[in-house]
Amino acid sequence: MALTTEDPTPIQECNDGLAHKRALKASRKRRAALSTLVADAFGAAGENPLRTSDIYEHAVRLGVVPEADSEGRFSAACSSRPHPLDRRNIRWIQQSLKFDGMIERVPERPGFWRTTRKGREALTPAPKGRMLVAFSTRLGLAVWADCFALPSALNEDIHLYLSSPPYALAVPRDYGNPTPAVFVDWLCVVLEPIVERLARGASICLNMGNDLFEPSLPSRHLINERLAIALHDRLGLSRMDTLVWENPNKAPGPAAWASKKRVQLNAGYEPILWYCNSPADCFADNRRVLRKHSSSHERLLARRQTEGPGGRESRSRFNGETAGAIPRNVLRFPTPCPRQRYLKRAAEEAGLPAHPATFPMTLAKFLIEFLTVEGQLVVDGMGGSLQAAKAAEEAGRRWVVGDIHGEYLGLGMLDFAESRVSPVFLEWLQSRRRPITPPSE
Repeated sequence: MALTTEDPTPIQECNDGLAHKRALKASRKRRAALSTLVADAFGAAGENPLRTSDIYEHAVRLGVVPEADSEGRFSAACSSRPHPLDRRNIRWIQQSLKFDGMIERVPERPGFWRTTRKGREALTPAPKGRMLVAFSTRLGLAVWADCFALPSALNEDIHLYLSSPPYALAVPRDYGNPTPAVFVDWLCVVLEPIVERLARGASICLNMGNDLFEPSLPSRHLINERLAIALHDRLGLSRMDTLVWENPNKAPGPAAWASKKRVQLNAGYEPILWYCNSPADCFADNRRVLRKHSSSHERLLARRQTEGPGGRESRSRFNGETAGAIPRNVLRFPTPCPRQRYLKRAAEEAGLPAHPATFPMTLAKFLIEFLTVEGQLVVDGMGGSLQAAKAAEEAGRRWVVGDIHGEYLGLGMLDFAESRVSPVFLEWLQSRRRPITPPSE
């Protein structure tokens, strides 16, 4: 049937449908804004209790809820008392946060809610596919972005990609991690654009976990071995070494197989996979990381010679003076390092979550000095609290570091001198921590 002005019914139905879709879209957008506001309000308040009315009045002040809407009311099925529509939405959001374990009722204070420990340590991911500069220094740039988006911000060659990817754990941590089944594919996809931007002779160093076991068995998973082969076969990288990071303070484990079943030994190290795209041109130079000679070797150097068999004088080529001892490929760096201790204290004072799995800055600095020349570019797409960035800054290397969680970047930037903080990032960080003062009872 042809549509004419004499038969407006189909046109009216079409207009009504479009209006309904627009109204639904606006409603979803407003509810999303309310959800963000409620979550931010409880996150900023910390352990301070809040009432629904506090959040509602705060929403009106910020313009998320128009003041005129305070007159909009509905009659709840379970109550004859009317409530503003957005107040109802806020209550629903509160119940969702309660169900997720993010907030809880305050005992003996009816109507008051507070953030749980889980809620206080909640993390804010960067919007997918988007990047925001957090801060910059003379040498580097910290970016709030996920590891897939960061490479698009780079327009020059990378000389070292140093990172500690999330360990492939069966039970994920708060910051998230891929499962063992997809870990190798996931990391190869992350590294593909990085490999394309590597300078000739550049290195990739990955600090890997070593505590993943086969289900219900004391045998270790082969995930690191599979990754090692994939880095060569899929990305064309050459294996330089598997460095051993020995941590004398590593917590005893694996508890199930070492302490209970007694079929394993306590783990004391983690592997660091070191790969290069052109081994013959590798920038590594152990003269940049020489160690002090042992006291016995210094005594030997003082004598300048040793006696060989039969009392004959021996003039070994190893007796000459050298600038220092070449480190072995077993790297002993205990945790926590001084910066890890500082970050833990700073997190408590700033009301921000501390990263639970940072590698020591002392280890990062050793690798940066060993594998790069001053002025070259170091990149870390999973930078956490900026251990690699701080190490590069102190070593005089340029750096670009990103992380998906803004809280970790906000914490990590606290000890960067003369940093220039992005106004947008600073505004978000302050809102993350800004309390809403509850009225007196």
